Amino acid sequence: MDKVVEIEAIRKEKEQQFKQLTSLHLESFQTFVERVNIREKVKAKHVFKEMVEHKRSTIFTEKEEQLFSEWFKFDYMTINGRTLYQEFLAQSTVDKQHPSNAVLHALLLASVLEPFKVIKSENGHIHAMKLLTGEHCKFHSVPSKLNKNAIVFIRSIPLYNDLLCVSEKFVIEEELAISFQTVYQKQDESWRAFLKRNAIKYIWSKFRIDQPE
Repeated sequence: MDKVVEIEAIRKEKEQQFKQLTSLHLESFQTFVERVNIREKVKAKHVFKEMVEHKRSTIFTEKEEQLFSEWFKFDYMTINGRTLYQEFLAQSTVDKQHPSNAVLHALLLASVLEPFKVIKSENGHIHAMKLLTGEHCKFHSVPSKLNKNAIVFIRSIPLYNDLLCVSEKFVIEEELAISFQTVYQKQDESWRAFLKRNAIKYIWSKFRIDQPE
């Protein structure tokens, strides 16, 4: 029994260390993003508006700005043919060969906004189900609580047996989620590739329902 307790304590310690490493890394990345040339940001917002077919002349709402920020950081391609996160890594002075850093960088590079169905919120964690596979999972560091059965898009990375949330959360209606899955089942591409290409558009369509033109 003591051995089991010791293993569990070690696991929790390593989880906490990885969460701290991720938090510091993302803070540095956010600082990098905030220093991006204003012309690049203006160009990116123009590209984004065309992609989501945004025709209103009004300023983005808070959630729309958050969604744009997610796309800007991880999907927008700069003139160098790289995402901002890839640009950040290229200019970073951290030891990229260190195992923990290398793993974190690879996980973030591969991450996408993915839909989940909330099962329950408990002790600061979110228990949810992956919409594609039905696999149950537990999230750490989800900003604010979520209602049971809510459909939410979250960017996450593996944290041992759980998942670590590394984005804002974007809740959509179940009808949109069903449509999303139906369209995917008709496609001949991987789930990740489909998410990379379509998640932002589906989340944005939720905003258009909430705020019709």
